[in-house]
Amino acid sequence: TVILLVVIVASFATALIYLWQKNQEDPITYATESPSEQTIVVKTMATGNIVPKEEVLIKPNVSGVIQDIYIEAGEYIKSGDLIAQIRVIPNVSSLTSAKNSIAGKIAQTQVRATISGMVLDVPVKVGNQVIEANNFNEGTSIASLADVNKMIFEGKVDESEVGKIKEQLPLEITVGAIENKKFDAVLDYIAPKGEAENGAIQFEIKGSIKSIDSTFIRAGLSANASIILDKAENVLAIREALVQYDRDTKQPYVEVEVGNQKFERRGLKLGISDGIFVEVKSGVTKSDK
Repeated sequence: TVILLVVIVASFATALIYLWQKNQEDPITYATESPSEQTIVVKTMATGNIVPKEEVLIKPNVSGVIQDIYIEAGEYIKSGDLIAQIRVIPNVSSLTSAKNSIAGKIAQTQVRATISGMVLDVPVKVGNQVIEANNFNEGTSIASLADVNKMIFEGKVDESEVGKIKEQLPLEITVGAIENKKFDAVLDYIAPKGEAENGAIQFEIKGSIKSIDSTFIRAGLSANASIILDKAENVLAIREALVQYDRDTKQPYVEVEVGNQKFERRGLKLGISDGIFVEVKSGVTKSDK
C-alpha cells in the first residue's frame, strides 16, 4: 500500500511539473515574408582566357640569320613597318636560288609587318638562324602581331552544361586581373567535338567581346564567362526556400497568412529560378505574407 501511494504521488508530481514547464514555454510564432520584385538570371559558368581574335605570325620568305631586330613586345606598329633584317648565308646548294629570288624581288631580306597592331611576342634574337616557310617546314616566326582592340574569350564547358547553351547567347566576362569590371560578349562558337580532360569531356567555346572601352586587356589573361541561359527582369518572386511541394501531386505551394498566425495553403505557378529566388507567375500577390 505504501509503495502504491508513493507511485501515485510521484506520478501526480511528475504530471504537475510537466504541465508547469509546458505553460512556461512560449507559443510557436511563425515568421512571414512577402513577395518582392527581382531580376532573376539563370546562368552557367565557363573558365578560359582572353586572346586576340586574330593573331598573325610574321615569318621570313628567305632563310638566313637575324642581323637586326627593330621592335619589342608591347609596341604598336603599323602595316609595312620594318621588323627585322636578315643576312643571307650563302651555300653551294641554295646560292643560285637565293640570288635569283632576290633579283626578281620575290625574297626580301627586310621583314616588315603585314598588319597594324601590337607586338605580342618576339621569339627570336639577333644571331638566330631563321628558315623560310616551304612545303616541308612552317618557317621560323619572327614576331606575332594582333589588334588588341578585338579580343575574344576562349574557354571550355563541361559536357553536363553544353546541352543548355547555344550560339548567340549573351556572356558576361570577368577578368581576374581587372577588378569590378564586366565585359559584355556574345557566344559565337561551340565545338562540335569534346576532348577528355581530367576524366571529363570538355567542349571549347568562343565569345566575341563587344567593347573594351579604354581598358587594356593583356592577351592570355585568365577570365570567367557567365553564360546567360535565361533572364526575367522585375518579376514577382519569393525565396525558393519558402516553397513546399505536395507529397502526392508534387505541386508547389506556400502557406499564406489569413489571420493572426493562421495560414492556408495556396498553390503556385512558378517560373525560372536562380537557386535563391524563384519567379511566381500566379498564386500569390505582392501584399501576401
